[in-house]
Amino acid sequence: ARGDDHRPTDRPDDRAGQRTTAATMGSVTLKVVIQKTGQSKTLAFGLDRTVNDAMREIARKTGAEVGADYGLFLAKGGKVLQARWLRSDRKLLDCELPDGATVHLKKRIRPLKVKLEDGTTKTVLVDESMSVAGVIAAIGKKMGLKNADEFALQLEGAGAQQWLNSSQSLSEQGVGDTDAVVLKKKFFVSDAQLDRSDPVALHLVYAQSLRSILAGDHPLTDTECANLAALQCQILYQNFNPQQHRPGFLGREKEKLVPPQFYSKLGTIEPLMIAEYKKLVGMTEVNAKFRYVSDCRRLKTYGITTFACKQKQAGKKKPVDRHLGVTRDAILLLDEQRQVLKEVPLTHLRRWAAASKTITLDFGDYEDDYVSLLTDDADTISQLIGGYIDILLKKRKEGANLLDDGGDEVASIETVTPVRGMAIGGRAVARGKAGGAGGAA
Repeated sequence: ARGDDHRPTDRPDDRAGQRTTAATMGSVTLKVVIQKTGQSKTLAFGLDRTVNDAMREIARKTGAEVGADYGLFLAKGGKVLQARWLRSDRKLLDCELPDGATVHLKKRIRPLKVKLEDGTTKTVLVDESMSVAGVIAAIGKKMGLKNADEFALQLEGAGAQQWLNSSQSLSEQGVGDTDAVVLKKKFFVSDAQLDRSDPVALHLVYAQSLRSILAGDHPLTDTECANLAALQCQILYQNFNPQQHRPGFLGREKEKLVPPQFYSKLGTIEPLMIAEYKKLVGMTEVNAKFRYVSDCRRLKTYGITTFACKQKQAGKKKPVDRHLGVTRDAILLLDEQRQVLKEVPLTHLRRWAAASKTITLDFGDYEDDYVSLLTDDADTISQLIGGYIDILLKKRKEGANLLDDGGDEVASIETVTPVRGMAIGGRAVARGKAGGAGGAA
C-alpha cells in the first residue's frame, strides 16, 4: 500500500497551510544576489507577481541587467532544502518561497564542458534551468547524435553508476560553473540500428565498448579476445606490418588490446590475433570500428550494467557474492568471475521494488519465488530498469523497430508496465521503493 494512505485524516496539509499564511502576508522578503556584480539587496515582492515581474522589479531597483536569458535561482539554505530554478511564468505564491530566502539573478545560458569516452572534450552552450534530460537533448543536437535519450551524464570523477538525475537541473544537483560532465551511453536499446551512416554515435559506442572490454567487464573466449584485439590493431596501427607486428608485440601493447584476465595467456592469444589481423588489410578505421561494435554486440553480456550484490541461499547462513546485470533484453545473475548463472528475459519481469539495501524482482509465473538480492545500489538498479522500460515503450509508441537479431520482441506494454503500490501476497513489490509513496523511479 502507498505510504501516504496512512496519513491521519484530521492532519492539515502542510503545503496548504503555507500557502494560506503566505496569502495572508501578501508579500515575501527575499535576499537577491546579482551574479554579474556580486551585489546583494533585500527586497519585498508581492506574492501575486510572477517571477518575470520580480526580475523586472529587481532591474528597476538595482540597475541590474535582465534579459530574456536570465532567471532566478533559489539557493539552498535555511528552510530551503532543495535548490532550484524558479519558472519564469509562475506566481511567487506558487513558488513556495520562505521569507528571507536567497535568490540569485543570473544567466541561464552557460558553457558546459562535456567529456567523451575517447578522452576528447566538447564545450556546449546549455540552458542551466533545463532538466538534465533537456541538456542531453541539446548536446545530442549539437553533436548530431541520434537517440540521445539513450545517453546520460555523470559528474567528472563520479563512480561508475553515479548518474545525474535526468529530471533535475545541473544546478539542483550541485554541478558548478567550472565542473565538467561525462557523456556516456547508459541505455543500450537502438544499437541494432547503429551503422556507418551515423559516425558520431558509432565512434562513441565504439569508445565505450573498448573501455568496457579492456576493463574486463565481459567474459570472452580466446577466439573472441583475439578477434577484438586484431580489430583494435587495425584501428590503432592500420595494416599489418610483418616487421613491426612480430611475436612479442602483444606483450608490449597488451594494455591497449586485451583485458587483464588474458595477460597470463598472451602466448595463446597472440598467434590467433596476428592470424586475424593479417585478414584485415585494407579495412578502413570506420569499418573496423563498426566490426568491433558488431562483435561486441554478439557477446551475451553486451550493454550490460553490473552491480555487486549478495544472494541468500537455502542452507547457508552467509550470503554468496554475485553480480546483477541489466541489459535491454534481460536481467542476468553472474558469479564473481562474471560468468552467467541465470538469464531471464526482461519481458518476464512483472514488478520490482527497491528498499534501502535490497532489490526485489518479481518474474510472475516464470520463477517459483521473488528474486531478492542484497546491494547498496538498489535505487540505482530500480532507476536503470525503469529507464530501459520507459525508452522501450516510448520507441514502441513511436513505431520504432525494436526487434533483436533473432526477431523476438524486446518488450510489450502488457508484460513490462510497472504497477505502483500494488501488494503481492502481502508484500509490496512495485516500481520504486517498497512500502513507499508509490513514486516512479
